[in-house]
Amino acid sequence: MARDLPDRTEAEGIEALAWDAMYAAAPPPFAAATGLASRSFGAMTAYAIKAAPTIQFNRAQRAGPEKPSADDLAASADWMRGNASPAWTLQLPEDDDRPARLGLRPSGSWTKFGRSLTDLPEAGSRLDLRVVGPDRASDFGSVVAAAFGAPPPFAAWIASLVGLPGWTVYVAYEGETPGAAAALAVSGEVAWLGMGCALPEFRRQGAQSALLARRLGDARGQGARVAVTETGTPPPGGIADHPSYRNITRAGFQPLYLRTNWRPEAG
Repeated sequence: MARDLPDRTEAEGIEALAWDAMYAAAPPPFAAATGLASRSFGAMTAYAIKAAPTIQFNRAQRAGPEKPSADDLAASADWMRGNASPAWTLQLPEDDDRPARLGLRPSGSWTKFGRSLTDLPEAGSRLDLRVVGPDRASDFGSVVAAAFGAPPPFAAWIASLVGLPGWTVYVAYEGETPGAAAALAVSGEVAWLGMGCALPEFRRQGAQSALLARRLGDARGQGARVAVTETGTPPPGGIADHPSYRNITRAGFQPLYLRTNWRPEAG
């Protein structure tokens, strides 16, 4: 792949680092109450929150540059069956169909995006974008939890991400009312943009485009060369109904590859 785009190792590696940090930061009472856990199996890492019926928090993916072995995949699937919500997935690049041998079926995909940190976009919003610290961590947690439809206890976990090494966390305000949020994690030359969201009453006001542009600029300022992000892949002809996908491509990201969701037959 051209040097001005992240390669698959960079794209998978930074995301895994970000999710590892997120799960490690969970307050122990929250982890115990929700079944939050993670575990590595060779070149795979599995993440689970038994109380959250969504693949966002219940998936196993590549942990780094090495292709997982058949044993890694089987061990990940076995652990997910016992520890995750029934809505779990093995999420692997589309050219890897080995999960079919474990009795899993493909069920949609996510698109992994990347871009260089040159010729950055500009975007504004009527909302006031701020980098937040511990004194505003609860604003970040409450917006992300509500926007993703998570129960209120999730807000304390999300708030615990504020101040993690290598992370920058943003909230967009109307006055002092938080309405949108996003996170940036940087490791070396690679940046991950995640958790972009807005409450329903603050959507279609430019907040996500502005948060994407701000994070790209900040990533470059922190020494990153490339940035990656991901979102669900729309069905054919469905991009118009997928604002996250549209916002990402408008910000100059290019699709790198798809990751197939491999789910149990009953999932």
